[in-house]
Amino acid sequence: SRSVVEQTKPTMRLLTIICMLLFLTELTQAQDPIVYKSLRQALKNKETAEALDLSDKNLKQLDPRVGELSNLKYLNISFNKIKEVPAELANLNQLRHFIAEHNQFSAVPEELKAMKDLQVLYMATNQISEVPAWVYDFTDLTNLLLSENEIENIPPGLEKLQNLEIITLQENQLREFPRELLEIAQMREIYLHENEIGQLPENIGDLKQLRVLDMTENDLLTIPSSIGNCTELDELKLADNQITTIPKTVFGLKKLTELTFNQEILERTDKRMFISFTRKNNISTFAGVHGGLGYCDSMNYFRSEKKPTSAVLNQ
Repeated sequence: SRSVVEQTKPTMRLLTIICMLLFLTELTQAQDPIVYKSLRQALKNKETAEALDLSDKNLKQLDPRVGELSNLKYLNISFNKIKEVPAELANLNQLRHFIAEHNQFSAVPEELKAMKDLQVLYMATNQISEVPAWVYDFTDLTNLLLSENEIENIPPGLEKLQNLEIITLQENQLREFPRELLEIAQMREIYLHENEIGQLPENIGDLKQLRVLDMTENDLLTIPSSIGNCTELDELKLADNQITTIPKTVFGLKKLTELTFNQEILERTDKRMFISFTRKNNISTFAGVHGGLGYCDSMNYFRSEKKPTSAVLNQ
């Protein structure tokens, strides 16, 4: 069966599809939106073309003529071999969605600076080492998706993105939780798994709208009790850390449907409280098994009189 870590990774292709759907819902319903699959086709309708999908074309560079599509709002160049974009890209000052996952970028292209209406910046799986401060000028940004890069820290100013709802920074090299996220009231989903983060802010509970917190495979020792104030939380993923207990306030999260953690937490959790909580919430729970990660039927754990084995835990 798939590991908990594999379960927690947002599927890259799925995220791309979601970004496309987000864009299509923004287009007028007066006519069917056209997503051009080639630049040549789009250039034939350069005055009206709003969406261009050049993903999976084995491109090593982007044709400078893309800059002629002055009304373009959606550009997808994912799954290519592109290292940089032409200067003409800066002409696309109406662009809202820039999707460039699975390429060879070492930096977020400066040509994006002109795109003040950008809402989605999706550059997962590149070799980006830093988030440039000018990204914070994108005040309409709702999705910042930079997973699977080489980012070690987030520069000050993230709180300027007051419309940000989803941030994915998993599989980078972060050592600290970006505390500025606590100042963004609309924040709904935070994906930070597979980093080196050792501590969550004590006031994590300030994120009243938070629905997903994925901290899988970090270096956390404890979880602040204020997590109980995240009353909209639906998924809390804590597997493969160094946590041995979770605060009782977690059991007050009425909307929680998925909770992941390590086996040691089960051994130190109040039996009645846990069973009552999982039954009431119809919750999916997981735990680590002998250093690995896998499905855990927590009810079987507590029903067993003997110390559970891998077989018991892997139902």
